[in-house]
Amino acid sequence: MHRPGSGSGRHRQVLVAFLALALTTTLVVAAAPAAVSAPGLRKADRRVLRAVESGGTASYWAILRQKADLSGAGSIQGWTA
Repeated sequence: MHRPGSGSGRHRQVLVAFLALALTTTLVVAAAPAAVSAPGLRKADRRVLRAVESGGTASYWAILRQKADLSGAGSIQGWTA
């Protein structure tokens, strides 16, 4: 037996299920840790990389081999951004 309006209710259920699946998929993908693949990371300690890849945190020292060009720093008027 066909009830009037029952087709739109089914359509709404399918739409809600699809939207819930799409939202869940998006959240899972967004929460997954990003793969580390930059060439400069070969210099990073593996323990730091493992901690960050698994969603954790790590403390580290960054050793800068070059010096910054600060020649224009004296002419900066406003130091607040």
